Amino acid sequence: MEKYTVTLSQKEREQLQAMLRKGSHASQKVLNALILLNCDEAVGGAGQQRSSQQIADVLHVSARKIDRVKRRFVEEGFALALGGGRYPENYERLVDGDLEAHLVALSCSEPPSGRARWTLKLLADKAVELNYVAAKRITLVMDNQNTNTAASLYEAFEPRQAKALWDRFEFVYTPKHGSWLNMAEIELNVMIGQCLDRRLDCIDKVSREVAAWQHQRDQLNAKVDWQFTCADARIKLKRLYPTFDR
Repeated sequence: MEKYTVTLSQKEREQLQAMLRKGSHASQKVLNALILLNCDEAVGGAGQQRSSQQIADVLHVSARKIDRVKRRFVEEGFALALGGGRYPENYERLVDGDLEAHLVALSCSEPPSGRARWTLKLLADKAVELNYVAAKRITLVMDNQNTNTAASLYEAFEPRQAKALWDRFEFVYTPKHGSWLNMAEIELNVMIGQCLDRRLDCIDKVSREVAAWQHQRDQLNAKVDWQFTCADARIKLKRLYPTFDR
């Protein structure tokens, strides 16, 4: 059973038919007019109306598109159903005026030592550090050492606190195997993009900024997201694999 029904007046029906016969109109408006005419239950007897899916198949659109136009006609009227446009969307505001002001002030201030500019990640971390917002979940990237397990938390904290910390952290482990040379090159590129992508007028300043950047990376325990698998190697490095003539 159809949830929304379209019943056009004689004037509305004539307006749609006239629009389709002549004039230049946006394609979306023409499509909406065709949908309304095909959904009109004022034309034809009972039981003769086609379903949304049947109309969608004829017009080569989705059934959801048909239902959206019918819903708009019922809830918002003929003009809005024909003209289309977006539904008014109400989103919960996650950032209030006070937090927004703090973020603007942070973004206009000097970036942290070792960084050429503020990034969204840096702003988010700083907002949490300054208690502007409360982080519900923390993603921690680390290696596969045997100390990086839940047991380590239970050794350092009381069971209830250890469980609370374990639930709050999301642990992401780096791959066990990877090329150290490629990882070094990746890290150098990160350093250039985050720290050295600006004019530094003396070597002493370069040293200080790089040292500050390195300290921050060490504190974050930054690791490489190694995604090059054996399957990828067999495709991209196919020329290096031995071949056998049959």
